[in-house]
Parts: sequence; C-alpha cells; structure tokens
Amino acid sequence: MSATARHRQYILNRINQDREDWQTIQLIYPQAMRAWEMTNKVEAQLEILWAVETYQSRRGLRTDYLRLAEQLLSRPSPHLDPHIGQLKLDVGTVLNDLGQYADGFNRLEQARHHATAQADQHLLASVYARQGKAYLERGEWEQSVEAFEQAVALQRQIGDEWGEAVTRNDLGLLRVRQREWDSALADYEASLEISERLNSADGVAATLLNMGLLYDEYGDWSTAIEYYQQAYDIMEAIGDKSGIGTLLNNLGAAYAALGEADTAASYYEIALEIGEELEDGRLLSATLVNAGLAFDDVGDYEHALRYYERALAIRRGLNDKVGEATVLESLAPIYDNMGNPRRALTHYEAALSLYEETGAESGRASAAHGLGIVAYHLGEWANALEWLSQALSLARHLDEREAVAEILESTAHVHDSMRNDETALALLREALTICEALGNPIGMASKYTSIGAVYNSMGDWQLALEAYEAARTIYQTHEVLIPLTTTLNNMAVAYHNLEELEQAMGLQQQALENATAAGHLSFMARSLSNLALLYEDMDEVEKAIDCYQQAIPLLVAAEDVYAEGVTRSNLADVYTETGQIAAAVSELERVVEIDTRLESADLFDTQQTLQELRQRL
Repeated sequence: MSATARHRQYILNRINQDREDWQTIQLIYPQAMRAWEMTNKVEAQLEILWAVETYQSRRGLRTDYLRLAEQLLSRPSPHLDPHIGQLKLDVGTVLNDLGQYADGFNRLEQARHHATAQADQHLLASVYARQGKAYLERGEWEQSVEAFEQAVALQRQIGDEWGEAVTRNDLGLLRVRQREWDSALADYEASLEISERLNSADGVAATLLNMGLLYDEYGDWSTAIEYYQQAYDIMEAIGDKSGIGTLLNNLGAAYAALGEADTAASYYEIALEIGEELEDGRLLSATLVNAGLAFDDVGDYEHALRYYERALAIRRGLNDKVGEATVLESLAPIYDNMGNPRRALTHYEAALSLYEETGAESGRASAAHGLGIVAYHLGEWANALEWLSQALSLARHLDEREAVAEILESTAHVHDSMRNDETALALLREALTICEALGNPIGMASKYTSIGAVYNSMGDWQLALEAYEAARTIYQTHEVLIPLTTTLNNMAVAYHNLEELEQAMGLQQQALENATAAGHLSFMARSLSNLALLYEDMDEVEKAIDCYQQAIPLLVAAEDVYAEGVTRSNLADVYTETGQIAAAVSELERVVEIDTRLESADLFDTQQTLQELRQRL
C-alpha cells in the first residue's frame, strides 16, 4: 500500500469511528478532500463520499457533496454500478434542496427507474419519499400525498423503521400545510417514537422542530418556542449547524409573531452569520426573507426591501426560480403599501411567469391572488375579479383550503367596494366556515374583521361591532398585536359613527398603545390620525392638529406615501377651517407632489383646492 493510500485509510478510519463527531471531522475534513483529489479510483472516492456525507449535510456543505457525486456519475465504472441509483437519488435531493427543481426531479426519476429495474425496494421507498418532499416544496400536495403513502407502504413492507420515521415526519409537514392538525400530530408522534427507540438524535431533533412548526402555524407561538428550544439543544449537542440556522429562523418568526421584534432580529442575525459561515445560499436567503418579513410586519419598509433584495440576488445566483418567485411576491406588497402599485404589479407578473415556467401550481394561485389585490387597490375592479377568479379556481383544484378562504376574503373586499354587500357577506361567511373547519383561529378573526367592515359600509354599526368584537377576542387570546390594533381602530370608527365619542376615544388609545408596543410606524400614525378626527368632532382643534403633526413624521419614516398624502390633506382641511391658510398651502403642496407620484385620481381636485387657497394668501 502506497503512502497516499495509507494516509487515506487513516483519514477514513478516523471519520468512520463516529461520523456524528463533527468537531473531530472538522479538523480533518480538508485532508479528506485532499485524499479525494489524490486518487482516481472510483471505489476509494466512494468510500470518502459516504464517510463525509453526514458531516457535509450537517455543516451546510451540500454543494461539496453535489460536486463529488456528479464527478463520480460522470465516470462509468463497474465499481460504481451498485451505487448508481443511490447517487442519483442523493444528487436529486441536493439539487431540490438548492432550488434546482427541474434537474432535481430529473435525477429522482432516473433513480426511480433504476430502482424499479433492479427490484431494489429499499431504494424505491427512498425515492418515493424524496419525491413526496419535492412535490411538497412545489405545493403539489396531491402528488406529494401519493408519493409519501407509497413510500410508507414499502418501508413497512421491508421493515425500514428509520425510513418510515423520516417519511412520517415529512408527511406531517404536508398535513400541517393542509391544516389537518390531528393527522399531522399523529404522524409526528409516530415519527418521534421511532426516532427515540432507534436513539436517533437527528430524527428526534427534526421531529421536535416540525412539532414546533405545527403550533407555529396554529398560532400557539409560546408552545412552538418550547419545541424549538428542545430541538435546538439537541442540534447544538450533535453539531448540526445547518439545522441550527433553520431553527433560529423559526424562533425568530415565532417571536416576531408575538410582537417581540428585537428578540426576533437577534435570532435572524445569528442565523445570517451561520449562513455566511457555511456559504449556504438557501439558509441565507431564507433568513433574509424572514428578517424582511419581520421589518415588513412593523411597517419598516426600507429595511424590509434591503433584506428582500439581498435574498432575491442569492436565489437568482442559485438559479432557484421558485425561490426567486417567492421573494418577488414578498417585495410586491411592500411597493403596493408604499404607494407604488404599478411596480407591485410588475413583481407579481414576474413571479407568475416563473411559477408557470416551473409548473408550480400553488405559486400560480398565490401570484394571481396578489395581482387581484393590487388591481383592487388601483380601482380596477373588473380586472381584480378576473385575477381573483383565476386564483380561486387554482386553489380549489389544488384543495388548498386556507388559500381558498383568503381569496374569498379578497374577492369580498372588491364586492364590498362595488356595494355588492350581500355577495361580499356570502363570500366571507364561506371563508369563515373554511377557517372554522381548519381550526384556524387567526384566519377566523380576519374574516370577522372583514365582515365587520362590510356592515360598517352598510351603516349597520351594531352588527359591525359584533363582528369586530369576535375578532378582538381571538386576537387578544393569541396575543396578535398588529391585527388587534386594526380591529380596535375599526371598532373605534364604528363607535365614532354611533357618536359614542368617549368609547371611540378609549379604543383609539388602546390601538395606539398596541401599535407603539409592536413598533409599527404606520399603525401608530393611523391611530393618531383617527384620534385627530375624533378631536375635530369634539371641537378640540389644537389636539387634532397635534395628532396629525405626530402622525406625519411616522408615515415619512415608514415611507407610507399614500397614508402620508391622506393625513396631510386632512391636516390642510383643519388649517383651512381655522384660517391658517399659509400652513394649509404648505401641506397641500406636498399632497400634490404625492398625488403626482402616485398618479392619483385626486390630483386635479387637489390642484384646484391649492390654487384657490393661494389666492387667499
């Protein structure tokens, strides 16, 4: 045996002593890669590949595995023949993980054909399981269920308990997406029992993470955090750095949902450091998207845009077209909220094109939904209804019931604006029934809020308040600050219309306190503007002016241009009524700039009012 071969064997022996001892492997991993380069024997390279696979997976070095495996597959050899199916399966899995879905699916199909031809039931079960997960990531749930069920049946037939544990874990994630909570929990508990019996720390950690996701999706974020913490402790002990990065993202999202923005940001920062250290593009981009969402939720659109744009660049670099589309969908509503709906349309259209190219049907429904919302905001109601109808048809076809409920709610908003009140209420009641069946309390609260808005438009303030009260109870129970703030604002408006000003004032103060606690600039400004309207009706003009003046800098900081224009216009009205013409002119000049930028239909009227006021100076 040559000196090179002896050294290679020494490295392999050290790694194979404990493939989960990542601290030791980390020290000798560069030598293992050097040993790979120093030999051209397929059997030797296979030994190295299998030895370092667990380490590469845990440390976020999947691109290393992909490079080595593809090199082997490009070199036909009798030594490789027994392993071709497994290699193709693993390559397909890594490609899908990296967002390269077309190539990934192609490799998985090659692995399936190979397993079928060789009558290799173990490999075939693994292929079905990986295909199920790939379909799940693409939102193709029917195909995902079929593949997972085929995998479980084979795994039970051949006694592959570990494989069944992994598949049941993934199947549970699918059930969560379908809002089948009890079925998901049953899958997770079965997976956890197997993993604990097999002493698999990896399996236990993965299942605890997914159980946390279940409670996260259900809206029980405190319980979710408990499961995430248990999973974190295990991952830290076994050195699963890539898993820790993913887990920190989930912790950040849970704390953000609880309104603890600073805690969420700290978790995202650590996850970003891990992503950069591991050079893991998927982890980095996922973290950037989550951080962007956290800033988006508190109305800090400038920071949200920066994170989303970085994520977009990474996913384009990875050629992750579905991932690119999801980031474009995240960017679109920010531009819409910032008063640039045309740019929002462009992003949704680009996302839709990518979803169509990759065959991601769930994504197509989501993008069409977004296009419908923006068309509604532009006042293009017929166009909005057309897009929403397409989205609804796709969502029903895919049996995405939660998406169906959301699209029904958006469609109801359009009909409410068109004064088709009964149609709007019927759509919202259908959406509410779906959310009740799915056990989705937050979705139910949203539908109650929308029902209240329809009654508000109809002038039936009492029924509006009943619906808002139902929403408030749910939001308070689940400690969801931002939607609660909206509901309190809406209730205050209803009491204002009923001329119960003290009740309205108390609710607006609560809304302002909630928005301030959440750090949401736009909602703080909205509450201040509503307080100003109340003070106007109470003939306390100076207090009204003070509230408007506090609101405007918040809206400028949040870059909420549309709301800034409305607020300045309201302030100009107060200045005009109190004879402060110069101040009114100053505000309206800014409103004209905003209306021009937004191509607002109000521009002409604003210019006319401004001209009249200038003549009074």
